[in-house]
Amino acid sequence: MKVVKLSCNFGKKVALSVGIDYASGAAIIQIAAICNLEQRFAHCLQQRNAIASR
Repeated sequence: MKVVKLSCNFGKKVALSVGIDYASGAAIIQIAAICNLEQRFAHCLQQRNAIASR
């Protein structure tokens, strides 16, 4: 699996359309969830860098 950087809104639209197109029960990774994790990771890095620079 390759993750590319997308805006959150774009990811939500893709995840929704994939869920509708493939509603047969196959596993679907929602891109919006990946985007949320990326934002949290970036926030953690900012906090770590702020602490390290003190």
